[in-house]
Amino acid sequence: MDTQLACAYGQHGRFVKRTLRRFGVSYSDADDAVQQVFLVVHRRFDEYLDVRLKRAWLFSVSKLVSRNYHRGLRRERAHFLAFVTAPTPDVEELLLRRERARQVVTFLDSLAECERLPFYLANFEGLTAREIAAELDMNMNTVYTRLRRARLLFEKGLASRAAC
Repeated sequence: MDTQLACAYGQHGRFVKRTLRRFGVSYSDADDAVQQVFLVVHRRFDEYLDVRLKRAWLFSVSKLVSRNYHRGLRRERAHFLAFVTAPTPDVEELLLRRERARQVVTFLDSLAECERLPFYLANFEGLTAREIAAELDMNMNTVYTRLRRARLLFEKGLASRAAC
């Protein structure tokens, strides 16, 4: 089959490339698109051998590959535009975020390790109480108690900072 595929590429590769270029595939991407067409031919080689009008079949495969190419270009442009037009946070917002992160780190440092680990695993790693209990080799009720205490301390800390 590989020699037959190589023969098909030799006979029709230039035709496929011209067809893709006519469908608007850029010159720099045309070789990759030709490869995509012949990947389809490779996957569906039995159909290729049965098709009497091989150029017509290759034309339709080239058309589908070029559609995918243009769809990918539109998707890339949309992602690029979303990135370019995304609002960048101002300096005050960045400073506020940095200050909040510092406050969280300070709070975590103030907790005893037996409360810090469950709080961290639950709130930053997203583990459930059952997973925390298994990870730290603790009773589930102990995990719930320590989480409750740490969360109360965190809320008190937030309230005292908000009052300032």
